[in-house]
Amino acid sequence: MATYEITLNNKTKKGKEVFLFLQQHNVPIKPKDPTKMTEEEFYAKIQRAEEQYERGEVFELNPEDQRKFLGLE
Repeated sequence: MATYEITLNNKTKKGKEVFLFLQQHNVPIKPKDPTKMTEEEFYAKIQRAEEQYERGEVFELNPEDQRKFLGLE
């Protein structure tokens, strides 16, 4: 017996059809772990963060200011 992992977009017509087909055939279906991302997604997020930093859209806080910013002081 083999285990396969596929990603379905159940918002599209084809995705819904495949999802229903699998349900009708009693195939166990697990939702995607929201914390799990592909390598491409990971590097895209890093690239986006670097671009935001270069444009000055993010800022760094020292530990004292972090507590104030989070409302902990």
